[in-house]
Amino acid sequence: MPPMRNRTIVALVASSASLLVACGGAAAPFDKLSDSAVTVYRLQNYEPPAAAAATAAPATTGIPSLIPGLTIPPEIQTWVQQGAQGLGALGLQIPGLTTGTTTPTTTPVAPDAPRFEGFRIIGQSQVMDSKIREQLIDIFGKDKNFDEKAGACLYPELGVSYPQPTPMLPYDILISFSCNRIEPKNFQWPHANRGLKKETVQKFSSINQQLFGGG
Repeated sequence: MPPMRNRTIVALVASSASLLVACGGAAAPFDKLSDSAVTVYRLQNYEPPAAAAATAAPATTGIPSLIPGLTIPPEIQTWVQQGAQGLGALGLQIPGLTTGTTTPTTTPVAPDAPRFEGFRIIGQSQVMDSKIREQLIDIFGKDKNFDEKAGACLYPELGVSYPQPTPMLPYDILISFSCNRIEPKNFQWPHANRGLKKETVQKFSSINQQLFGGG
């Protein structure tokens, strides 16, 4: 076999091997973030207007739509009525509804409460466990975890932040289970879809339990 043909075959084999590695790895920018610091936030997905919260009846029972003067977005109401996709397991909070009960609450939100991308932080954890960091990269970096069924609303229950070198803005990601949607901030989302598959929600549930105890 001529030497030139040998070199061509070797080049093709090497190119194919590189393509396989690329396909099996995470999409950019997540392919370079596996060892990066990352913080996960639990967020209050919706804040009722102060006037409505102040006039809401504290002893009323039922889903949030039954609180006088308080209107919860229909997407969140539907999420609650459908069992909030395992709300108890996720350890998340819905404003106006105490986790595991149907008793509305009207705790006011301090105007200076710490926030992530404009949403109130109700818990946060800097991820030190390399396995959890890898799990996050495996979710965000793979197209197979997302579908076209993303909602148009945005009421995030979780937030993830990957800090970048100064003066670059951090790569922030909002995760909305009630809207079935991923929303990236400060970077280009690498996948065609942003909807959460059922298996993807379960993966986030597992990570939430590992970080926050699911309580």
